Amino acid sequence: MKKRQLEVDQMEVQLQNALKQANSASAANNTAATAEVEKLRKRVEALEKEKSALALDLVKSKEECKAIQAELERLLKIMSTLEDEKFALTKQIQDLQR
Repeated sequence: MKKRQLEVDQMEVQLQNALKQANSASAANNTAATAEVEKLRKRVEALEKEKSALALDLVKSKEECKAIQAELERLLKIMSTLEDEKFALTKQIQDLQR
């Protein structure tokens, strides 16, 4: 009976030690997990800032593109008008030469 009691006592001590080790490991894992979560939060914040900056750049680029497109259309219209005038002058010269 005493032998069994000693075995039970030893097993209880081993169990308590195992629980302490498990708690220590769990605390270490929690600390590591918390650090990893914080690291990921910072990364997300940085990416969100970058996304906002890129969105602003995109809006600015679209506005510039619209302005450039309008200027291009204006220049093409001027060129078309000049070509029409050139054609009319060429025709007038031909009529006068006859």
